[in-house]
Amino acid sequence: MCEDYGGYVNHARHILNVVHKLFQDPISDEPRKVENQMKMSEAYYGNLRYLISWADYYLSMRRAEIVRETRDLKQREALAAISEKLAVEQRMRDQIHNQMRAVEERLRACQSIMKFAGGTRGGM
Repeated sequence: MCEDYGGYVNHARHILNVVHKLFQDPISDEPRKVENQMKMSEAYYGNLRYLISWADYYLSMRRAEIVRETRDLKQREALAAISEKLAVEQRMRDQIHNQMRAVEERLRACQSIMKFAGGTRGGM
């Protein structure tokens, strides 16, 4: 599905937008609604984990490509060029990683509410 970087970026942006909208709905106090919110969060957490693996892949591939391009430069110049040229890929990876952390926190909050309310759902 993510064999080309452009397709990956489009898919990642879509998932990031959906996850962002997920956070627009505050966590409910009602156990049934919390359970549904947990299910949605868990589903998108899986999507984000999938995307982060591709982000790491694309970042590694791009880094290797840039290292080959900069092998004739001095070390400091090469490092600066690598950092600059990886900025886009690194930003995408960081956005996905940050959303994953936010979903993890949301899941913990849902679990706490469920536990307090007497629900039985387990951990991540």
